[in-house]
Amino acid sequence: MKRVSLFFLACIAFALTTSAQVKFGGKAGINLANVSGKSDGDKLDYDSKVGLHIGALVEIPISESFSVMPELNFDQLGAKTSVLSQDVKYNINYLSVPVLAKFNVSGLGIYAGPQIGFLMSAKTEFGDNESDVKDQLKSTNFSALFGAEYNLPMGLFISARYNLGLSKIDDESDSNNYTKANAITFGIGYKFGGSGSAKK
Repeated sequence: MKRVSLFFLACIAFALTTSAQVKFGGKAGINLANVSGKSDGDKLDYDSKVGLHIGALVEIPISESFSVMPELNFDQLGAKTSVLSQDVKYNINYLSVPVLAKFNVSGLGIYAGPQIGFLMSAKTEFGDNESDVKDQLKSTNFSALFGAEYNLPMGLFISARYNLGLSKIDDESDSNNYTKANAITFGIGYKFGGSGSAKK
């Protein structure tokens, strides 16, 4: 976790030393989270659950149409299902660090990039009972992000993205049993800064 903080601080320090129109921002939204994978060779079939997405970003322009955007986010992922007529929820929380390549065209930004997630907590809810399952999951999760945002007046923006899980989140070694975390995220945010002159 200390390395994550140092990485994000390094991005901010680099941004402050450039002459580009660097922007800083914050955002909040919801995750429509689910999982994919197999259990005993059968495809997992869960329902999506709603979770929180909140974070901060630094947008560093490389040219008028291209920028790099590292972020630091808190993401509530997981899924839900029903067992013996009881609701079961899998609540998995990550500190997520994506580094995105972003293309800007007339107020519209399209971006993609890798993300690493650091496991913060993991619990299952079965009816009124809750169990801690953090020790059954891997401490890191790798995924790919694809998304778009639209800039509104006064620094506001709206965004949508897809988080595609690339690595197994569980410690299961059997190839017939694995789980990956995915999510569709909708958010709104605010950016400020950008008083310098952009690089050509």
